[in-house]
Amino acid sequence: MLHFSKAELNRQANALGFVRDTFEKICRLADVLGFMENNKKPQKVFKIGIAFTI
Repeated sequence: MLHFSKAELNRQANALGFVRDTFEKICRLADVLGFMENNKKPQKVFKIGIAFTI
């Protein structure tokens, strides 16, 4: 899993016009989904529920 610094997330979010917290959630979700895609035999199945206010 990737490690995100608040300063880097803030810089990228501002450059793209997003709120930093929402941008961080998207980055972390993409990281988790990428991890799950690369591991074809998941040991556990779980449900993700995230609400975004944009």
